[in-house]
Amino acid sequence: MEEKYPINDPVTGKPFNGQTTYQNQGTMSTSSNGNDKGGRDLCIAALACWIIGNLLLFTEVAIVAGFLLIPGFIIAIIAMEKYPGSKFAKLLTALFIIEIIIVIVGILYVIHTCMSCLNGGCAEMG
Repeated sequence: MEEKYPINDPVTGKPFNGQTTYQNQGTMSTSSNGNDKGGRDLCIAALACWIIGNLLLFTEVAIVAGFLLIPGFIIAIIAMEKYPGSKFAKLLTALFIIEIIIVIVGILYVIHTCMSCLNGGCAEMG
């Protein structure tokens, strides 16, 4: 049984007569250039959030550090996704992830130390 309507190729829109390979049919503008100005601006904003947030950790307004570090991490992830060739964005994201791991390990250590104090083992600290 023959089909009444030909099947059109979804890419070219022409009738499909068999297996087709698609080659570069035009130039696409990609934003994977690591030197793109938008990517650099996002990375600089994320780096500024990271530096200012870490400096504020040692002041009376340490809660503000969280309000800078979290958006800085999000900006770094956005820069890495929008500009995948940017080494600056990858480095910043890795820096934020390493810092998160160090903070989690530090919090677990403090919790462990406090629990041992509560259990009567304060002489074991240090």
